[in-house]
Amino acid sequence: LEQTQKYALLYNQNRQALDSLEAFRTRLDKRQNEIAEMQRLTEERLRREWEEWQAAFARDWQKRLVTEEDRWRRQDLSNQKVVEHLGELDESTAFYYEEILTLWEVVRDANERWGNVLRDTIAESQEKPNRQIKELRRYAEEKRKDLL
Repeated sequence: LEQTQKYALLYNQNRQALDSLEAFRTRLDKRQNEIAEMQRLTEERLRREWEEWQAAFARDWQKRLVTEEDRWRRQDLSNQKVVEHLGELDESTAFYYEEILTLWEVVRDANERWGNVLRDTIAESQEKPNRQIKELRRYAEEKRKDLL
């Protein structure tokens, strides 16, 4: 009887331990399910945030591409205008170069004519003083000979 009571007591203790293990297993299963649900929700939230980020990035990238394309187009138009303007400047520069050469030749010819006129005028005006100097030298030579 005593051993039966010990077995009964052990059985009850085992039963209580088994019940507490069952309760622990139930709590563990419940926590696992909660954690699995939290993980699923977190993964879902991360996936949604990733997709939103990718969509925003794609949208921003597309805007940047459009902006860059517009900037390049405007730069090409500006370059084309500059090239046209440089072409016009080349034409006008060639025209002005020819005009300057022509004016230079006219000024050079006028300078030569004026130079010739001045040389002739100077030559004529220096002829008379040269003659006078020669006469003075001759006179001075005669006086010197007279004195000797």
